[in-house]
Amino acid sequence: MRDIRKDVLTLIEQQRYEEAISLLFRFDNSEIEEWVYCYALGQCYRYAHNLPYASYFLEKADLLHPACVEVAYARGSLYELSFQYESAISQFKKVIALYPDRIAAYNRIGVLYSRQGKVEEALIWYAKALERMGVRGIPKYNDEWISEGMQRLRKLGFDKVFPTKLEDSTDIEILEVIVRNNIGVCYFEKKVYGTAKQWFLDAMEHLQRNHLLIDGYDAPLVYMEAIKKREMKSHVSSCSIDNV
Repeated sequence: MRDIRKDVLTLIEQQRYEEAISLLFRFDNSEIEEWVYCYALGQCYRYAHNLPYASYFLEKADLLHPACVEVAYARGSLYELSFQYESAISQFKKVIALYPDRIAAYNRIGVLYSRQGKVEEALIWYAKALERMGVRGIPKYNDEWISEGMQRLRKLGFDKVFPTKLEDSTDIEILEVIVRNNIGVCYFEKKVYGTAKQWFLDAMEHLQRNHLLIDGYDAPLVYMEAIKKREMKSHVSSCSIDNV
């Protein structure tokens, strides 16, 4: 039966989710807890873009193991994909209640409030993320931070086979850059460009100071360019007025 599990993991790594689902239905799950089986099916359906079935199996996993952080986080991500932002926020708050060191959950709540135009609420949750990171004072995510559910998923090989966005990372240094950038975005949207600029500079400085290589992550640079263009435009307008 281990061979079938390995085949499932290989198919998931190759992003052949439909085939992985077919194999999972043939899987004798007597060797693993049913919640893990439902979690794996739910995630496969999610990445196969079958959100109703993903929701069904992840909800079942949640009922079987309501204290599992990873299941709650997956459900929050699924609600976010379905544009059910309040339900997503509720799930991410559940994640934090279960496991306060899951920093990505604070960030997701901030992002979801920001998308709804609730910038002040977003800033509150980004501040909570930075505060929590400071409380622990540990620069890298390590085994002490791993929840019970993640420990079980890791043992069975289901912890890293599904794609992970940067925002869902468990690397604290990466999350710190992303959160600082997102705070800058909030101030940019509030048109408080001076404060926004400081947060973007802070994010870039943190990237450089820790020699982080985050492939494709250029958000602070993009916003800094936008601010520079605004400053140049403002300078040109000012010069034009002075010359009148």
